[in-house]
Amino acid sequence: MSRSSISSSNAQMLSGSQWRAVFGIVVVLSAIIYVGWFKWERFSYVPDYRPDCWAERLSDYWSHYRWSKVAREHHKVFLLGDSVIWGQEVDNDQTISACLNRQYGDDIFANLGVDGLYQAGLRGLIKYFSGTYENVIIQFSPYWLFDVNRDLRGNIKRFRHPRLVPQFKPGIHYNEYTINERLGYKIEHYLKIFPLVRHIMVQYYDNKSVGAWMVANPYRNPLSAITFQADEVIRNKRGKGVSWMEQGLERRTTEFVNLDESIQWECFLNAIDMMGKRNIRYFVLLGPYNIYIQDDASQERLLTLIADIRQYFDEHGIPYYDADPSNLPSETFADGAAHMLASGHELLTKQMLADDTFRQWLGEIDNQ
Repeated sequence: MSRSSISSSNAQMLSGSQWRAVFGIVVVLSAIIYVGWFKWERFSYVPDYRPDCWAERLSDYWSHYRWSKVAREHHKVFLLGDSVIWGQEVDNDQTISACLNRQYGDDIFANLGVDGLYQAGLRGLIKYFSGTYENVIIQFSPYWLFDVNRDLRGNIKRFRHPRLVPQFKPGIHYNEYTINERLGYKIEHYLKIFPLVRHIMVQYYDNKSVGAWMVANPYRNPLSAITFQADEVIRNKRGKGVSWMEQGLERRTTEFVNLDESIQWECFLNAIDMMGKRNIRYFVLLGPYNIYIQDDASQERLLTLIADIRQYFDEHGIPYYDADPSNLPSETFADGAAHMLASGHELLTKQMLADDTFRQWLGEIDNQ
């Protein structure tokens, strides 16, 4: 008897129609779970809310999207940027968004900052998770142009927010990120159930798959781990909360990258172009940036870079406010990465609200 004629008693072959039925059932169940999770998971809104976006929660973009849906019910303007916007050196009621709300006299600003969200990450967040965005203050931080590593063109092995960067872009050094890994990141954004699965793993299963969690917790029911309780507001600062001078940090030399070579700059321009096409009104916050920690030659290079950025914004009609450090004392900065203390946020937001371009932009929102 030939091998091909031997039947297998446990074989089960599905027909084409059966495979289509299975696919349909999976799609329907996935859609129900994805839509339902927004209602099933309890989210308690409080003023000056800011999410947990540190460590393994850095890649929980479903939580960012869920927070943006809630924020839109309470606020008119989203602040989008890195840990400077999030408020690393201050408590939640001392962030840039909180200071703007107090000084403006109305809680229209929401904190959507994410730790380490460089310009290429901003582009990805806007491309895949901006369904609720309407009016956005988007930060452009010169910090991400300090060197080729921060510009994603260096030899750094792994970087933050790999899911958000363009996965097959010439110029980005992906290094340890394999083709299969990057292809998986790409697919995640088009099958929306995957960001939710990532959220469930992070929120309830210690950043493990269900199988790995069960191995680590052999006597627990995996369903009992799901409490449907979202994270509470992060109230306290993550940094030291003291100035860079008090910490004894020394002045440094920084070369900076050229705008016409920068991946981060290109991605930022792509991000604001996408917002324009999606009718998302935007205003750019340029900075803040700690010029005091740079040595004399680096200060000149930084000021030249800022002048080039301002010139581009002016020529292309991009509304912006330059957080000029000449109006922000050295002692208001916490480090060389542009994090500011509470006093710096108070000064910065007061100056922003006195700026004619920013006031005009806000006035248009009030008239919507």
